[in-house]
Amino acid sequence: MEFPNRKQLHLRCYAERDDDGSWFALCLDLNLYARADTAKEVKNKLLEIVADYVNEAFNVDSAYASQLIPRRAPAYFWVRYYWIALVLRWRNKHKGGGDSFLFNDSVVHA
Repeated sequence: MEFPNRKQLHLRCYAERDDDGSWFALCLDLNLYARADTAKEVKNKLLEIVADYVNEAFNVDSAYASQLIPRRAPAYFWVRYYWIALVLRWRNKHKGGGDSFLFNDSVVHA
């Protein structure tokens, strides 16, 4: 598989509050994970991890970039992502709030 030569990657991510009250976030397209105490912290932490990973893949390991990006998460996490999307759509329509959120982000690489 050849990696398309693009300057911008569009990535699907989600975050959830865990049973212990902490938050975890996962980037589905790169199979990267972060954990933090708050939703804002976990999102920022994951985005930092993603940016570092993409930078390394394109600048340090550029010969292997097509093997490193994308690096999809296991199917369970994709199912979870779409389940959360469905639940959030229903919640937004009926009551709002919750302990999960989705976020799509773009990473610009040098």
